[in-house]
Amino acid sequence: MSLGERLKKARLDRGLSQSQVAGEQITRNMLSQLEHDQASPSVKTLEYLASVLGVRISWLLEEQPVDSDARTEEARSLYQAGNYRDCAALLQKADRLPPEGGLLLCRSALQCGSVAMRRGDLSAAEQYANLALSVEGLYIGIQESLAAHMLLADCAMTKGVSAEHWMKLVQDQSRDFGLEDERHLLTARYHLLGDRLQDAEKELWLVAAATPESKGEYLLLRGWLAVLKERYQDAILYLRQAEEGTLRSVPQKLELYRLLETCFREREDYKQAYHYASLRLAAGAEKSAGTS
Repeated sequence: MSLGERLKKARLDRGLSQSQVAGEQITRNMLSQLEHDQASPSVKTLEYLASVLGVRISWLLEEQPVDSDARTEEARSLYQAGNYRDCAALLQKADRLPPEGGLLLCRSALQCGSVAMRRGDLSAAEQYANLALSVEGLYIGIQESLAAHMLLADCAMTKGVSAEHWMKLVQDQSRDFGLEDERHLLTARYHLLGDRLQDAEKELWLVAAATPESKGEYLLLRGWLAVLKERYQDAILYLRQAEEGTLRSVPQKLELYRLLETCFREREDYKQAYHYASLRLAAGAEKSAGTS
């Protein structure tokens, strides 16, 4: 008996309609898809349904077939090889994904979104983030949802549009998951864009220890804060340290060069200002080439 068949049996045994079981937690259409094995529930949805139907989660999951179909096997190989784009494309062709397939699609989409963000292709980054959020599955948890929301918040801020909705989701989820440093850095950027300097500085002070992956972002934000405070020499020190490290994305490089150009122009060092203006133009051309 499949998961869908067990859900339907438990519902009918209790004389409940689909609308009664769905309640306000899920849609009736989603419940219908689950009962016909056309979708896979998240852990949260499964816990809810087990509670409403008065059954154990283990009973719902008993005798589920092991996921060993050819498509998932191929997708697993592609994912392990780092070929996330082809993995996502393959799984999107499936009418119904088993639990592992759903997780592979979600994580592949997040990887593709991160790559798109690094090369400055914000449209593709948003599309992949939304794809990751659209996938439902038993193995997909808050970690994947948080990563997608952080990516969407980063895209919104880079585009210069309101990120308030995504920031609220990030704040709520990261507290539960423990990604404190990542949350503080993202929130500091959000405050800098709004010229809330004291709030931004507070967030940066709360960063416990920047990891190798986040150190460039931390130094960049420190430099940005110093520029806004018109402490240009301090800003140059922070920004040149960031320049020596590995910045994750083209948008970060564009920001770095813009800030350094501003610093040297304000200090009337026009030779250095021109140098960073040239680097900014080159990085902009790199971004355009990456999104064409």
